[in-house]
Amino acid sequence: MTKHSKSLKLVAASMLVTISLFAQRQGGPPPMRKHTANQASPVRLEAARESPPAKSVHEFSESGDQRKIESNAIPEHLVGKFPNPGNPNSIQPQGYEIVITSNPQPAPEITPLRLTPFGIGLNGVFFDPGAAEFWQGDPSLGWQYEALGGAVPLGLDANYAHVQPNGTYHYHGIPTLLLKQLGADPNRHSPQIGWAADG
Repeated sequence: MTKHSKSLKLVAASMLVTISLFAQRQGGPPPMRKHTANQASPVRLEAARESPPAKSVHEFSESGDQRKIESNAIPEHLVGKFPNPGNPNSIQPQGYEIVITSNPQPAPEITPLRLTPFGIGLNGVFFDPGAAEFWQGDPSLGWQYEALGGAVPLGLDANYAHVQPNGTYHYHGIPTLLLKQLGADPNRHSPQIGWAADG
């Protein structure tokens, strides 16, 4: 865990997800980029040929009705080159502690997906599909770009992942090399690849 550790507690009651992210950022979040693209394009993926900048550290424990996950958000597989033309950020080890229920229950209503992770891989890397990219850089306009839509270059690597401004590597789509490490076979049911925020 790093000296400038961030703490993420992910607590789920039934299927209702509450996420609190306490991140120390100097100067606040980066300014929103002002996009005007109005068509999807093929997604250009960066080759995953680089070793991560640190060793992956992730631990899992269970106590009562809670599952605790501690992670530095560094994968065990190769990653793309970061920064790259679509993503100016470098991968940095984090210090996350996530707590989810170990006994999930169906929610009485649908829980909207927000700009937060909805799960975490067995390697301690978040599944965070939403992109904080909006038409004209204005979330109030209601037009959010799809991370895998290709209209906005996000510098995704071959694992459909890239890096947050704080250095967190995270998946937006199918974690290709994680699946390979876990022995996924397209002719069989997928192995478990992680935990959802609801357990």
